[in-house]
Amino acid sequence: MLPNQEALKAIGDTLANYDKCQELAESEGDSVMAYYYQDIKQTTLTENSAYNDVERAYINSEYEKGTLLLSKINSAGLYQLCLHRFDSVSRQYYEAKLNSAKG
Repeated sequence: MLPNQEALKAIGDTLANYDKCQELAESEGDSVMAYYYQDIKQTTLTENSAYNDVERAYINSEYEKGTLLLSKINSAGLYQLCLHRFDSVSRQYYEAKLNSAKG
């Protein structure tokens, strides 16, 4: 049993969520929302470098379980949840960030 197993499970679930939201945003043609979820997913992955190999393996196994579970959920409903979490202030920020990255 890992000491912070619940926290590690939450990280894996969160990464699966971000990944699925990014995928749905891309399929809906919402490049700003896709960029947002890709960015926060990358930040989370970077933070995971603080964990040891066993902990990262546990996070990855939870990510894979979460991804499988999310693949069984209605995409339209899940997309609405992803969209709801992506507020207008974040959209404005990431739109400017994406435009400057393209510039």
